[in-house]
Parts: sequence; structure tokens; C-alpha cells
Amino acid sequence: MGGVTKLLACLYSLNLAASFTPTKCHVFQSSASQLFLEAGNQAAADLIAQAKKLRSEVSQMDESLTLQKIDSIESRLNNKQWVEKHQEEEEELTRQLDELNKKMKIIQYGEPTPKDEMENTQKGGEPAPKDLATITAAKDSLSTEQNDIETATSDFVAFTSNFDEIKKIRLERNPIRGWPERELELYIPVAKRIEATMPDAPFEERIDQFRTAPELEGLRKEKTEEMNSPLKQVEQLRALYDQYFKSSSSVEKDTLKRQIDQLEKTDLFTVNSFDMKTKPMSEEELELRYKGLSQLPKVLQEQFLYRNNVLDDKMDLKKGIMLEHWDDQLQLLDQIRYIDDLPEMDFKDAVQGFESLPNELKLEFTRTLNLSPESSSSQVITALNKDGTVKTIQVLDEGDTYGTQVGTIEYIDRSRHVEELLPSLALLDRVCPDSKEIDFFAKEIIDSKTYALRSKPERVIGGYYVRGFNALQGEDANTRMLDILNDRISQSKLSGRIQLFFINDPTTLTDEAVDMEEIEEPLIFVAGIQPPLMYRKTKFLTRAAVSALGAFSLFTFAFNACEMNDVTFSKIEEAFKTDNMEQYFQLTSNAVPIGLSLIATQLAHEAGHRFVAWSNKFEIGPPNLIPSVQLGITGGITPLASPPKNLSSLFDFALAGPLAGFAVSLALLVFGLQEMIPMDLAQQIQLPALPINLLRSSALGGSLVEYFLGKGVLGNGSALPMHPFAITGFLGLIINSLALLPLGHTDGGRISLAMFGRRVAWIVKAFTTIALCIAGFIAVGRSSYFLITYTVFVTLWQRQLEAPVQNEVDCLDNGRTAVGLLTAVLVALTLLPMP
Repeated sequence: MGGVTKLLACLYSLNLAASFTPTKCHVFQSSASQLFLEAGNQAAADLIAQAKKLRSEVSQMDESLTLQKIDSIESRLNNKQWVEKHQEEEEELTRQLDELNKKMKIIQYGEPTPKDEMENTQKGGEPAPKDLATITAAKDSLSTEQNDIETATSDFVAFTSNFDEIKKIRLERNPIRGWPERELELYIPVAKRIEATMPDAPFEERIDQFRTAPELEGLRKEKTEEMNSPLKQVEQLRALYDQYFKSSSSVEKDTLKRQIDQLEKTDLFTVNSFDMKTKPMSEEELELRYKGLSQLPKVLQEQFLYRNNVLDDKMDLKKGIMLEHWDDQLQLLDQIRYIDDLPEMDFKDAVQGFESLPNELKLEFTRTLNLSPESSSSQVITALNKDGTVKTIQVLDEGDTYGTQVGTIEYIDRSRHVEELLPSLALLDRVCPDSKEIDFFAKEIIDSKTYALRSKPERVIGGYYVRGFNALQGEDANTRMLDILNDRISQSKLSGRIQLFFINDPTTLTDEAVDMEEIEEPLIFVAGIQPPLMYRKTKFLTRAAVSALGAFSLFTFAFNACEMNDVTFSKIEEAFKTDNMEQYFQLTSNAVPIGLSLIATQLAHEAGHRFVAWSNKFEIGPPNLIPSVQLGITGGITPLASPPKNLSSLFDFALAGPLAGFAVSLALLVFGLQEMIPMDLAQQIQLPALPINLLRSSALGGSLVEYFLGKGVLGNGSALPMHPFAITGFLGLIINSLALLPLGHTDGGRISLAMFGRRVAWIVKAFTTIALCIAGFIAVGRSSYFLITYTVFVTLWQRQLEAPVQNEVDCLDNGRTAVGLLTAVLVALTLLPMP
């Protein structure tokens, strides 16, 4: 009965029981037995092999698809946010999940029999049928099934009594692995013809004649087509790679990457570890194959030995049989020559694989490596790994065991997302930590109680992705986690060498992930330290020249404001004609308070920035004045010199400067307008002036002017005389409001980044740019061009978002978000023109 048990297990493993009822199974098995017994050839074996292959492929495909559906539904049901929004679909998905789980049981264990159903009922499953007729029918069905099984078992006993003999016949008739009987029937006549016509020809000539025989032309074409099939897949993959590298579209790159990933998951491109599990060949099988080979024509024996690299004159068929049997394992062992750093697990597998070889093959290995026959398996594998003359190209630093090598599509695909969303980090590639530093960080700095690693660090442009999850709990857990890691770094050899950024994964979510409403998973980005590179610090002379030009532009505007008064302008012309410079400076004396007070608004702006940077302990660079023909200056740029701790710190820093400048400007405007109220006409006509269209370009500023000076004051004329402080206050409102526009790495861009995150901040920036251009062109003739010129300036020199903060994962609190929205309303009131 042992043989029966083995055959039953064999047929069960082929999944035949899952597709045939016991009656059908009996018929199929009887047919197979009859074919074996009557024909005594390969036909029955081929029939079972084909059934096995087809059934296995269909079952695996069905199982894979079912598992994917189960995973997809479970992901949705486990997503609390999704369930809350789609409660009406939860019941239907639960029902589908139950059906799919039942289907998986059928795929894995087969259809339940009546006996199974009755046992399931006894164990607390679905209630058994209560009516007597149903119970009787179930018993009859069970009895019939039992009879079928007994009959099938009886036939198996007869079948197995001849199985060993059939196996012997098959091995003798077709002793060469990989040569189907159909092919062997074509080879034998050709081999006999060559032996008869070339009895004394050298070995190589007979082999060449056999390979080029015209009788085998059709078979050669068929085999060539089979060999070309994987080559076509390789060409397809290469074409996708070429398209990916040449594409400049992010959308197209994402599509191509999905196609590449799908193709690389096929068996042709799937590389497993060293799976050396070749079943040893018994002495009986060796003798049977040897007997079969000995009966073949000599040309086929030579061809067999040639393809198994037995090239001596001894015609050692048994050696060729062993080499053929262990070929896969020998090829895996040979690949060790070309691996620079063999992982420990693969090394152990290779040692076990070597130890499982026959002694003859072990001695052959040690001989080719110039080792003594007594060498241990570990010594052989070590020598084999060092023996390779061809080494893989080292693109990363020497000894790098982390991530994907630079230049591969995985590296490029991850890196392009870094370059798009985090260009400042991409600039740090030249100071990227080396493999020893990242190894030390992963092993000595990180621990599972602080940040639990999920995978090895992945190399990207600018540094490494370190994927994992924060093991700390409670409020400010992410900030505390970074504080712990940074404290450990400061006390280690990595101090001053690396910096950490806790960011959301820059990789674009797939369509399925978006549909599942998944969010970006956070990760640690490990980068080198070089602030001038990261923050694009310009040269000192360049910054000094720009600031000097800004100061010159500011005072030029102040003098022009004095000349804009028609009465004053005529007197200035007369002073120039008479070369009376003393009179000219008296007439333009108001330019000095305009220039100095405008600088005061910028000093207040800068003071707000520096106070927040000081209180939050991060560094900033010196400000630069940006010149403007229409406004004197368009504000100043205060660059970061080190990353703020979190988005809240960045928000406070970005908002404090413009709000301080705005407050001082508003106070100067109100003070200057109040000073004008008691002035008579003779005094007012001596004041500097601003163009009416500029005053009307701000709804807030223009409304304050009309409130203090009277409604309709902005209705006539080309310019309005104003107190120097009122001019400074009005310009300060516009300049600080421009700084709050969500563009690039201006203060407004920083606020947008802190409020919405990087991806949404890009969208807000694009929308704002388009809106400013439209508003600027619509306002032509009624207001100034400063909106268009400012947009052009930011697009050319400030278009990138700000460099990342240490913790970009934690969002702003509700209070800051509300302040940010109110600030947006204030900016809109200031920059939108009067009706």
C-alpha cells in the first residue's frame, strides 16, 4: 500500500483531485494506466505532464488573482477613513470578501465532499439539512463516492505493480535529459548515416555534420524560435528602458516604469537566491541512463558528451550523465565567481550545494581551483568567489552593500522624484555619505525602540532613503525621534558629517493607492552637510552688488516721488537750468525720509525673521535688497542657513517678517495721512507724490487714502501729493504683501509649503502665477505693472520651493492654519485693485 499512498499524494499534488470528481478521476487514472501498460512509451507520461502543467498554470493564475482581490478588499476595509466615507459599500465588500475566501479554500484544498460538509456541520459550521430526504441523499452520495475511491485504489494497485518497469523502459529509451522522444527519433537515423559515411572522421567533423544535417533543418528552426522568445522579451525590456531614459515627461516615465516592473516580474527576469536543491541521482538511475546511452549511435554519445563539456578521449558516459544531472547546480556555483560580496545566506546555501555534489564532481572543483582534495566546503566556496576574473562594475563607493547601484532604473526613478520635489537635497549628491557611514548609521544610531527599519537604506541622488516607522508614541513623537537620533549622531563619529530629514516619500502614489486613499509613507532622508550648496548661497560680491543696486533704486524712486509733484517738478527744472543745486536739494529734501523710512520697514521685516530664527535655534543668512523700478525695492530675501526643526518653525519664520513689516508700514501710512489733514493747499502742493494708478492698485491702501483725505481724492489727476511717511507706508503694504504671495521660496512660498505640503504647494504656486499674470494684464492702463514684473522675477530666480525642514511629516496646528488663511485674505485686500 506504500506505492498507492505515494501515487495518491502525487496526483493530489498535481491538483487533479481539485478538477475531477472521484468517478472522473477513476476514468482518467484507468486511461493513463492503460496507456502506460499497452504502449510502454512516453505518450502517457506526456499526457500527464501536459495535464499537470496546464492545471498548475491555471490554478496558480486563479490563486494569484484571487489573492490580489482579497488584499485589495481587505486594504479598503482596514482603511478607516475610506470606510467612513463609503459606509454603503462596506456590506457589499464584506460579502465579496467571504466569497473570495471560500474560493481560496476550494483552490487550495479542492471542492468539499458531502463527508466534509457533514464534518463541518458537526464542528459548528452551517446547520445540516433537517429533512430526512436530504439526509438520505447525502448518505447515498457518500456511499457512491466511497465505492468510487475503492475502485480507483484497486486500479492503482495494478498500475503501480508495473510502474517501476515502465520507468526503466523510459530511461533506457530516452536517457538524455532535454531530448524528447520525438527529437530522438529524428536524431538516430542522422547519427547512423554519419557513422556509416564518416567512420574514421575526427570527433569535431562528425559533430559538425550532425549539427548541419539537412534532415534536422525544421527542428533547428523550431528550437531557434523557442530560444528567440526570451530574447524578444529582453529586447522589449531594453526598448522600454530606452524610452524611459529619453522621456522628459513625468507622466510617461510613470507609465513606462509600471510596464518595466510588470515585465521584470516574469520568470525570465526573476532571480532567486542560490536555491541548490537538486535531488541526488540513485545508482539504479545512473546505470539505466548509462545502459540507454551505450545503445545510442556513437555520434549521439559524442554530441551528449560535447554539450556536457566532457571533451577528453575517454568517452566517460557516466561522468557526462552526472554533469548533466547536476548542471543547474553547477551553473549556480559557477556564478559565485562574478559576485563581489557574497551575502552570508547565499554563502551558506552555496556551501550546502557544494556538499551535496558527488565526490567526483567535488574533486573536479577543487582541482580547477588548485586546492587540495582535503579542502573544506567553505574554503572551496571562498576560493571560488575570489577566483572570478570578471567583476561587476562598482558604481557606488567600494564596499557599498546598500540600495540599488547608481545608474539603474530604480535609482533613476527614485532620484527624479527627489529632483522634482526636493531639488535642494539633490544638490548634496557630491557630499553624499559613503557606505561605511550609512552602515554605521543603520547599525549604531538607529534602534528598534526609536525608529524600526523596514528595509536596507536605498541610494538616491543626494543621499539615502531609510524606510521604517517611528516606534515612539504620543505628542510630538516625530520631533522627539529626530532629537534622539540627532543627539546620538552628535556624540558619534558622524557628527558634522550627516543630517536627517523626516519627509513624506517623494515617490508618486500609484493609481490604485490613490483609489484606496492611501497617504504618503514617511521616511528618513540621510544627506551630507554643506549649507552653501543646499541653500544655493551666492557669492558675497554678487549679493553686495544686488543690495547696493537695491539701495540705489530705492533712493532714486524717492527722488522721483518728489519730482512727480507738478509744482515741485517745474521748480526743479528751473534749478537745473540755473545750476542751483542747493535749491534742488531743498526741493527734494523729502526723498531722505522716504528712503530711510522704507528701509525701516525692511528692518522691521528682517527683525521678525531673526527673532523667530533665534528662538527656534536655526541659522539664517544676511538679507539682500531686491531693486524695482516701479516700487524702489520689491523687498528683501532672507535665506536659510540651516534647516528649521519642523513646519511650524518654518511657518512662524516666514510669517513673522512680512507681518512685522506690514504693521510698521500700516502705522506709517496712517500717521502720514493724519499729518496731511490739517495741511492747507499751499503746504500739500510742496509734498512728494505717487501716481493715482499706483494708489488705486491696492484696495486696502487706496481705501485708507480716501478715508483720511476724502472720497474721490483718487478720481482726478495723474498724481497725488502725500506725506513722505504715507508714501513709505503705502509702498510697505504692497512690498510685504508681495512677499506673502505663495511663490517659490519667498516667504509666501514657505507659508504655502508649511500649510499644504510640497505637492499641493507646487499647484498653489502655478495657480498663483497664472492669476497674477492675468490680473497684471487686465490692470494695464489702470494700475502699475509691478504684479507682472514681480512674477517674472520670482519665476526666474525664486521658482524652487524652500529646502526641507528636519520634520516635514507633522502638519500645522489649526491655529496656525487659521492665521495663514487670514493672512491670505489680507494679501488679497492689499494687492487687488480698487473697483
